[in-house]
Amino acid sequence: VCSSDLYGILRAGAVVVPLNVLLKPREIAYHLADSDAVSLIVFEGTPELPMAAMARTACDETPSCRDLIVIPVDPAAPSPVDRAITLGQLMHGQAPVTNTYPSRPDDTAVMLYTSGTTGQPKGAELTHLNMTMNASISRDIMLPALGVGVDHQNVSLVSLPLFHSTGQTAQMNAGIAGGYRLVLLPRFDAATVLRLFQSERVNCWVGVPTMYWALLQLARQQQLDASAVASLRLCVSGGAPMPVQLMRDFEAAFGVRILEGYGLSETSPVACFNQVYKPSKPGTVGPPIVRPFSPPTARTSLKVTVEPGSASSFSTFSTAFGVTRYCFPPVRMTANMGSAFQDNAGRADARRPEARVIAGGGWESTCFPRARVPNAYGPPECRNSLQF
Repeated sequence: VCSSDLYGILRAGAVVVPLNVLLKPREIAYHLADSDAVSLIVFEGTPELPMAAMARTACDETPSCRDLIVIPVDPAAPSPVDRAITLGQLMHGQAPVTNTYPSRPDDTAVMLYTSGTTGQPKGAELTHLNMTMNASISRDIMLPALGVGVDHQNVSLVSLPLFHSTGQTAQMNAGIAGGYRLVLLPRFDAATVLRLFQSERVNCWVGVPTMYWALLQLARQQQLDASAVASLRLCVSGGAPMPVQLMRDFEAAFGVRILEGYGLSETSPVACFNQVYKPSKPGTVGPPIVRPFSPPTARTSLKVTVEPGSASSFSTFSTAFGVTRYCFPPVRMTANMGSAFQDNAGRADARRPEARVIAGGGWESTCFPRARVPNAYGPPECRNSLQF
């Protein structure tokens, strides 16, 4: 996902469907057909990863996707594939300022495909309100640990893919909402991350436990002094439970606190997060996120109960959450949480890999083509913003 393309699509009133750059033509075609996409914007790619060529093959298999728009390495170059135009050709002659499509808060903004279910990946429809609220919350919950002031600019290193909900919402959208300078790293490399921490004066970074392990091993090899990364004020971990010893060792070596959070694509994605102003309990992902100005009845509640070998319940009530499942055949919506889930104490547990989570708490758990089933059981303030 290119941020300028994403915001341009939203401004035009269309829906963004981010795709993994490693998808094969058959997989791309499935996502195009399932989402009813009419246009595909793709980077030219490299000889090792010919993204434009794979996109052309996928579009040929999906007649409903009429337009292929390529971003070439050289902006002035023609399209490297047939029957496609370049982004430069599309923009040529256009007015520098255009009107913004008046989207409603409950209009779909982004459709994130998740493989956390049985069968084919399914699209989770997230509204403009979902994305805006979750981005602003992601910004606000980290801000107390970062610098503030008119002349201060926070610097966030983005090493997570922007087609993923965490990179897109908790880093890109939250960073832009906070006026951060975003340093984009196309592919994680521990040595490069350490160098950028120092050269770019990074003070905020989000990663997964395996990234933290790689950084810690490299720091030990180089006998890194924590003063070398003194600008780093806060680190965030998600995606999988972080081993407690790894967290303690990293915090000691880098002199920075790590906060764990939990979420999923269907919740825009942040659902729970440890608080900057409260001590963290190692092995936990913190309480459900709550907007300070929310009325009591609109506060987030989250409950996950797990029974081995059976469907479990997952419920949230908040304007920061809420999705519509976009799929064609009716399906039972179960989200395979893999090796991590939360119990009622907020603990991430890796001992139940077979645990599954099913949408509950009063939501209809069967999905129909292009149908929104509003939540009729939650607080009145949430009924139109939280849908399955």
